[in-house]
Amino acid sequence: MSVSSSSSPPDPARGSGPERGYLWADDLVETSPAELRAHRRKRIAIRAGAALLACAVVAGIAGMVYSALDHRPDVVVVEGFAPHDKDLRDYLIPTPAGAERPADPIPEPTRPGQAQPPTPPERLVPGDRRLSRESAADVTGDDDYLRRHKYARGYERRWIQKDGIGVSVLLLRFRGAKNAALYARDIFDLYKVNDEYRDTEVPAVPQGRSLLSTAPVRDTDGTWFSLSAAAAGDVVVIVVAEDGKPLATAQITETLLAEQYARLK
Repeated sequence: MSVSSSSSPPDPARGSGPERGYLWADDLVETSPAELRAHRRKRIAIRAGAALLACAVVAGIAGMVYSALDHRPDVVVVEGFAPHDKDLRDYLIPTPAGAERPADPIPEPTRPGQAQPPTPPERLVPGDRRLSRESAADVTGDDDYLRRHKYARGYERRWIQKDGIGVSVLLLRFRGAKNAALYARDIFDLYKVNDEYRDTEVPAVPQGRSLLSTAPVRDTDGTWFSLSAAAAGDVVVIVVAEDGKPLATAQITETLLAEQYARLK
């Protein structure tokens, strides 16, 4: 049996390239394993915020209903914390030795079918950055609770471990310990509405809680993550770890949460 086609092969005299709509085999360049690893690390470093955003979007409607019919008991404010008036960087745990500090591009708006343009240096997100309310909302996937509980300022530190797991540590300061405790409860409850996450307590941290994904996070390219959070006085600590394969436990984020919590005392 023969297969015929009405299309004529491209004329070599007309050249090749993207502007012609096709490439010759000789034009193709093989991507090295090192480049592939670098691309994956870049993707994995920025997906923590995307994972949180996807989780919040899925839970958004249920969260609004939950808030409107809120009959939960009042939050417990843990005593023993002074106001955190210094620069939040002074309280942050250090980046582990050997970890990679990422700088990821902020996506430029594009039209459907339009290629992503090169990212100018001024639009790179460093491994450390201050968080305005707008940028905190981008990272957490929620702005309503930030406004409601009087968000003041924040800071984020990110790194990529030697095993390729991306880690993000957020310190979010609110106007008073009660507001911080309310935010920690509300944002966590918003996330856990989705039944694809396992909710556990963090024994080493008072009122600390963890989420561990039991399936890849929706709207991401196969990302699995764990999240641990707690209020420490007027600051909420959120630690996220994410990878392209399932995380067996929330040990990474719970250990870092306990370390960060102690530094805020």
